Amino acid sequence: MYSGPLAMAEFERMKKEIDQLKKAVHDYKKTNKKQKETIQELKVELESGKLARKSQEAQLETLKTKSQQKEEVLEAIETSLQCQICMELLFKPYALSPCGHVLCLSCLQEWFRKAPPSNDDMEIDEDIDDPEYIIHRQKSCPCCRAVIYDRPVPVFLVKSVTSTLIKAKGPGHTAASPLSRTDGSSLATSDDVWKGLFPDDAYEEEEQEEYDYDDEVVRWFTAPYDDSDEYESYGSDEDESMGELEGDAENTQYVRPVWEPPTVYYRARSRHSLQFTQMMRRGCTREMINTYGMTYTHEDGLVAHVYTIDPDADVMPYRTADRQNMIRLFLGWNVVLEPRDRGHGFMNQILIDYRGHPERFSTRRLGGSLEIRKLVREDDIQAISDDDTTDSEYWHDNRLDSDF
Repeated sequence: MYSGPLAMAEFERMKKEIDQLKKAVHDYKKTNKKQKETIQELKVELESGKLARKSQEAQLETLKTKSQQKEEVLEAIETSLQCQICMELLFKPYALSPCGHVLCLSCLQEWFRKAPPSNDDMEIDEDIDDPEYIIHRQKSCPCCRAVIYDRPVPVFLVKSVTSTLIKAKGPGHTAASPLSRTDGSSLATSDDVWKGLFPDDAYEEEEQEEYDYDDEVVRWFTAPYDDSDEYESYGSDEDESMGELEGDAENTQYVRPVWEPPTVYYRARSRHSLQFTQMMRRGCTREMINTYGMTYTHEDGLVAHVYTIDPDADVMPYRTADRQNMIRLFLGWNVVLEPRDRGHGFMNQILIDYRGHPERFSTRRLGGSLEIRKLVREDDIQAISDDDTTDSEYWHDNRLDSDF
C-alpha cells in the first residue's frame, strides 16, 4: 500500500490508464459500429449482385433460346433453299411448271440431258448425243416426275434470299457452282440457258398464233386411212353439245369406249413431249392439262384428276403430291370443247352429267381413290373399225405430221 505522495501519484496514473481504456473502448465501439454498417452495406450489395446475376443468367438463357430458335429457322430456310439434286444452296434457281419445284440451273441442265427415258421416249430412237433427241424427249421433274411442258423460269426472290443467306453464313459458305459441258463451256452462262434442251423462244409466239380458237385449228375425224379420203371439220353444235345426250332413248346402251384416232390438227413442237402433243391433238388445252393433271396412254386414253365430283365446287388446280388421293376421270380418247372453252366448262359438264345420269359412267374404288369412266353409246362404238383401234400411236402421229 502506498501512502502520502506515492499513493496520490499511483492514483493519478491509474486514473489516466482508466481514461485511456475508456477511450479505447469508445473507439472500439465506434469502429465496430462502422464495420457493422459496412458489413450491412456489403450484404446489400451482395444481394443486389446475386439478383443482378440471376437476371443476367435469365437474359442469357433467353438469348440462348432465341439464338437457337433463329439458328433452327436459319437451318430450315437453308434446307428449303437447297437444290434437291446437288444438295447445295440454289445456284441460279429455276422453277418447273406445273409442279412448282425449284432447282439450280446447272443441275436442271444436266438432268434434262441425262435423265432416264420415260415410256413415251421409248417410241423415239434414243441417241444421247443427238441434239434432236434431247430436244424431243419428254422432260420431267427430278423431284416428283411431273411432266414438264414449258421452259423453267428464273425465281429472283429465291436467288435474293440465297444471296442474303450466303452473306449471313460468312466466308467459306457458297452455293452450288455451275457445271461444265464436255466442250469446256459453262452450262449456266450461255446467252440461252436452255439451248439444246428446249427450242428457241420464237417457237412460243409461233405456237400461240397457230393454236388459237380464232385461227387455223381444224377439228377432224380420221376415217380408215385412204389417200383419197378428205378430212371433215369437226365441231358443229349438233355434234359437240353434251346436252344432246338428253335426247337419247331410254333403251340406249352405254359401253366402255375404245381407242380412236385424234380429232384435232396440232403441229408437233420439239419443245413439247410426245404425251403433251398427243393430248393437244385429242382436244385438250394447255390450261386443261395443267389444271386437271391430264395424262394420256394408248390403253386408258385421257385421264383427268379432280378433288371432288361436286360440279358446284371451286376448281382446285392439280398438285402432284395429292395425286394418289384424287378422283380419276377417264374421258375416252378425245374431248370436244365448245368455242372459247379452255376445258373448265367441259369438265363441269362431265360432273353434272355424272350426277344426273350415273348410268352413263362406270365407277370403281381402287384403294382409297375413286375411278370414274365416261361411257359412250354403243352405236357410236360400232362406227369405229377394227383397223382404227389397232393402229399404233407413233404410226398415226407420223402420218399426221406428214399430211399437214
